[in-house]
Amino acid sequence: MPNEKQDLLFWTGIMRDHAIFQNSALTSKEVPYIQKTIIFRNFFQKIMDKIESKDNFDENTSGLIEVLNDFINFKVSILKGLLTCKLGMNLPPTLISHQINEAMEFRLQLMYPEDYLKSIQDPIHFIELLNKWISDSSGHASAYASFLDPTESILSGEALEFKMKFDMLAVKGNELQMMMMQSESGSGALMLLIEETEKIMKKFILYLQEILKLRSSCEVMAIGTLNPLLPDHMIREHKYYLYKVNDYMKSKKC
Repeated sequence: MPNEKQDLLFWTGIMRDHAIFQNSALTSKEVPYIQKTIIFRNFFQKIMDKIESKDNFDENTSGLIEVLNDFINFKVSILKGLLTCKLGMNLPPTLISHQINEAMEFRLQLMYPEDYLKSIQDPIHFIELLNKWISDSSGHASAYASFLDPTESILSGEALEFKMKFDMLAVKGNELQMMMMQSESGSGALMLLIEETEKIMKKFILYLQEILKLRSSCEVMAIGTLNPLLPDHMIREHKYYLYKVNDYMKSKKC
């Protein structure tokens, strides 16, 4: 992801995918929600098309922050509906919560790009982001274990192993974050956590690529929610995490 244009394409693509996943997971009775997901999907796709077709992509982002705020509020309403059992949707609250986190990170980059770049070079701010990415990774692995058919026990077992490893990293990351905030030290321990996370995340990407291949050829059994777009989406996310991790590590070697 070599430049700002690619960052923007990445995030608008992620937001578009969120709308698609929500649309496919909502039950048929949730008509107002379904209609809104279509509006959001079309908007983000339109922005992506404009960015890809022109060099001056700044001119093509008009209204993006406003719509992104609306999308965040929409996701919050979905989360409330799921937590109060008033919304029919085949996605768990945790995944919606992670979608909110991702949209808020995108908004932060749009509204305060210079502050965002400075903050992710600060160890205490970076470990906060890293812990969110680790939590997302655990949620992704857990989702595959639940979306795969019960007979696909080898693949679902591998997903649970990844979840367990990400959960162990999360425990370490959360404790380290607290200690770093208390002592304003611990950058060496953070570098080791980054290396451990990077190693597992690279293996998880290979797993996701295998799932993508198997679902694209209809060789593995799963619920309809696990269409090829889902692993493709998560592969892009995890590559983005690794890209940001590498950026941080380079900044510390300068």
